[in-house]
Amino acid sequence: RATKEKRFREAAEYWWQWFFGKNLNGISLYRPEDGGVCDGLLPEGRNANRGAESVVAFNLAHLALAEALCAIL
Repeated sequence: RATKEKRFREAAEYWWQWFFGKNLNGISLYRPEDGGVCDGLLPEGRNANRGAESVVAFNLAHLALAEALCAIL
């Protein structure tokens, strides 16, 4: 936010999209039906575990994106 550099906003957007399927497996880790976030990716799909760490990572990515977008306003 301090530098308003485009690369930081782009990185925030990239990592936010990772949770929604823009990853190696093309699988969404976010589960809209219950608001959960799966723990990670496996070669055969997503890990069905939904621990607190995943929710924290999801929320941090969301906050980073929001902050990056506010910096360009």
